[in-house]
Amino acid sequence: MTKRHHILAAIFLTAVLGMVAWWALRTREPIYEGRSLTSWLVNSDPFFIHSRDKITAVVRQAGTNAIPVLLRMMQARDSVLKSKFIGLTHMQHFVEISPLSAYEERSRAIYAFKRMGTDASKAVPALIKLYDRDLSILGQSTIARALGNIGPAAKQAVPSLLNRGTNPNLSVRASAIYALGQIHCDPEQVVPLLTKSLADTNAWIRWRAARGLKAFGADAKPAVPALVALFKSWDPNWRSAAKAARDMDQYGIQDEFTHGFTSGEEVLAVEQALAAIDTEAAATAGVREEKAAGTAFQQ
Repeated sequence: MTKRHHILAAIFLTAVLGMVAWWALRTREPIYEGRSLTSWLVNSDPFFIHSRDKITAVVRQAGTNAIPVLLRMMQARDSVLKSKFIGLTHMQHFVEISPLSAYEERSRAIYAFKRMGTDASKAVPALIKLYDRDLSILGQSTIARALGNIGPAAKQAVPSLLNRGTNPNLSVRASAIYALGQIHCDPEQVVPLLTKSLADTNAWIRWRAARGLKAFGADAKPAVPALVALFKSWDPNWRSAAKAARDMDQYGIQDEFTHGFTSGEEVLAVEQALAAIDTEAAATAGVREEKAAGTAFQQ
């Protein structure tokens, strides 16, 4: 048997086993328009608007019955065998099959939590346990994002997120900062960390910190001096770049699955944070009203 035949046989066997496992799980999952919840999520890309609408409809109809499925997806991992299988599928063009990596599978669950509504709060205790147990970079970054997407109902997760807010790993640290801003609870504990993060050497962290402070509104007043200092430290050309970021914001071009980042977005985040926290301080710093206008996209 040739190497090519071995590859095809391996792909076929794995596909069959996957289908058997999928069918076994399907019988216990919520069904929407004749398809299981897993099927909808795995075959829908949240990057596309029409997929988002469908995901929203599916998870909201499933309600709390979707939680076991989403928690299972949040524990997806790429074993050596799975990684090899994904690599093999990219090398062949005979069978149309596109298995998801663990990150892709988790990302779909993260988005589903965001669209689930109030029922998502029931998953918070289990997500916190996973967050405290799964210390991998993949686990820490994705579970924090899921908690953040649930919003204020995930308040119980704040202590765990605070512990990761200074983690040396960029992905872990950024995800914790993002989640703390989205949850925006316990300002006495969270605002100092977000304020400190404005001085982070990484622009992505500073951007997330500013967006998080904006969510706290007047409760984030202690952060105003740091925000003003950061705003004044930029070259005027950087400030003008905020207009392009505002235009993207206004027309909904940016979202949580678009990872492009520009200096204008950081400037815009700081301008909007100042305007939301202290309009007088924003005006004194030179933030014009039209610069701070617009609603920041929710990541």
